[in-house]
Amino acid sequence: MQQNKGFFALLMVSVMTVWLVGAPGASAFSFSQLWNTIVGEPEVKVAPVTTPAPSAPAISNSGVVSTSASFNNLPTFGDVPMIVASNPADGAIDARAPEFGWSQVEITFDRDTAEVFLNDFEITNTMNPRTALKDAQGLSLGSITSTSSNRLILNFNQPIPVLARTSILYRPTGQKICLGYLPGDVDENGAVNASDAFMLLGELGKIDSLAMIRPHSFDIDRSGAFDGADASRLMALLGGRDGNEKWNGRVLPAACP
Repeated sequence: MQQNKGFFALLMVSVMTVWLVGAPGASAFSFSQLWNTIVGEPEVKVAPVTTPAPSAPAISNSGVVSTSASFNNLPTFGDVPMIVASNPADGAIDARAPEFGWSQVEITFDRDTAEVFLNDFEITNTMNPRTALKDAQGLSLGSITSTSSNRLILNFNQPIPVLARTSILYRPTGQKICLGYLPGDVDENGAVNASDAFMLLGELGKIDSLAMIRPHSFDIDRSGAFDGADASRLMALLGGRDGNEKWNGRVLPAACP
């Protein structure tokens, strides 16, 4: 436990350095608050939390599967299959290091998908012009793969772009699945700031960590595990250090197209 405290103490120093040097407004956060967030009570023993490693680097689809509630109160046009869940989930934002975004989405329907076709879907991107790093144009749906009688995988022609919200419209019902890609947005609120660092540090070492169901939010370095290395990478992303683009202050468009 003493070794763990030493590690977290070093981590805390790096965090304080980032926010005190790289972000002038950091004085609003007290030293004691940060210590309690990182270490917690001395007598509590914690175990490392791991998340499954991605099967292939070109496909980055780890994400919590949404419940049917995500798609309630939407119109139904005739007797057609309805979306009940997706992976990544509707509203998910990829907070990992800016290497590649999701390139496919698995959709679960309430019935057989034999009558669901490629042209039933429409892909739209919205960028924030003040923070965009690249053009969001050119993303489209390339193909559909069936994985079971009621599940389909939508394959994009390229990964979703960073700093954009990507909307997948299912025309027969008007249902939408909205995804985002904003490195450092751990709390998935569409903006990168100090709260993301505090949330990530607060989940370190927790057996029931949110990283188990939202690896795309916490596995910042894309190693397949949630640990102190992710905290270090997040600090580098926020402060623009170690050759990283500075992501602190970046935002996504307010809503999906």
